[in-house]
Amino acid sequence: MTGKRKQRKKLKRFNGQGTVYKLSGRRRRPWIAQVTVGWDVVDGKKLKRIPLTLGYYELETDALDALDRYRLSIENPSVKNASMTLQEVYDIWSGNKFKEEISESTIFGIKASWKKLLPLAPRSFGGIRSDEFQNIINTCRDVDEVSR
Repeated sequence: MTGKRKQRKKLKRFNGQGTVYKLSGRRRRPWIAQVTVGWDVVDGKKLKRIPLTLGYYELETDALDALDRYRLSIENPSVKNASMTLQEVYDIWSGNKFKEEISESTIFGIKASWKKLLPLAPRSFGGIRSDEFQNIINTCRDVDEVSR
C-alpha cells in the first residue's frame, strides 16, 4: 500500500474555551487566539459575539498555550501571580473561608495550623518547595510525639 496516510482531525475545544485559527496571507504571526467575552443582544437575540484577542502567534501550539494560560487566570483570580507571598494567599483564602458558617473549633484549628506556617509567610508562594512544607509537618509531628 503506497497511499497517503490520513491526517487526524483536530479535537474541538469545549464551549467557552476560546478559539485558535490561522489568518490568511503570508504573515509573520498567522495564528490568532481569541475568547468570547460577551454578546451583542438586541430584542433578546444574540446577534454578534464580542471577541477578546489574546494575541497573534507564530505557531498554533503557542496560541493554544495562550488560551490555556488565560483560562487558568480566569478560573483562579485570587492568585494573581507566583510572586504573592504565602501571607497574602492566606489572607485572601481565610477572608473567604471565615465568611462561611463554620464552627469556632474549626476556626481555632485553622489559626493554630497557620501559626506553624508563619516562618514561610513572607516568602513568595511560588518559591516555596514541597520539602519545606514537609519539614514543618515533620516538626509538628515530632513535637506531638514528645508531648505524649
